[in-house]
Amino acid sequence: MKKVVMIFSLILVLAGCGGESKAKEVTCKLDYGSSEIVDEVTATYDGDKKVEKIIVTREAALADYLFEDYEIEELEELYKNDYINPNKKQKGLEFDISVDKKKKKLSVKIEIDPSKASEGDVKELGIKEYKNIKKLVKELEAEEYSCGKIE
Repeated sequence: MKKVVMIFSLILVLAGCGGESKAKEVTCKLDYGSSEIVDEVTATYDGDKKVEKIIVTREAALADYLFEDYEIEELEELYKNDYINPNKKQKGLEFDISVDKKKKKLSVKIEIDPSKASEGDVKELGIKEYKNIKKLVKELEAEEYSCGKIE
């Protein structure tokens, strides 16, 4: 009986050692100051520094006159056309674009799955290096983003 318990314990210990490594995350942020635009890029990556997911968000203040000239739905549609290309499938990209009338802000959230997204589609969003976390952070820092530390 002791042998069975010892073997079972050894199996549990070995299974714990061989478990999957936990995904890590780094966030880069760029605040444009007086124009009231804030961009944030959060990337999840594995132990091999391979990017698993990127979430790009933008918060931007909108001018008062836009709310006088357009309905909320029209504004959302107008900004969707800046990001979503109706002539492409844009696999691996998910968009959430909304306008908050009370705060007078535009919110854009783009989720990128590097394993499914095409290089051309990601480049259209302004990101060249999207598969390796070190290269992605280096690219963003070159564009004046402040980034967290890569573990």
